[in-house]
Amino acid sequence: MAKNVQFKLNINGLRELMKSDWMQGHLAEASRAVADACGSDYESDVDVISYVAIGHVRPTTKEASRENSEENTMIKALSSVGLRMEKS
Repeated sequence: MAKNVQFKLNINGLRELMKSDWMQGHLAEASRAVADACGSDYESDVDVISYVAIGHVRPTTKEASRENSEENTMIKALSSVGLRMEKS
């Protein structure tokens, strides 16, 4: 077993992957699943900013926003679809 493995990270390739159509498709699928688990008053979308694609879920009504604030609806929806939130 090799002890001194060295590699060089291809930053340009990583940036390309992080905003690729493939990544955007996976993020769209995951964010849509979370929005669906939250209920009809939530929407999802995917944006590409700088070097990375980001999936968003947000409430569309004041009532849904209040519900999310009081009951952590979106966080609960993450776990219900098999995802989790981590601190960065």
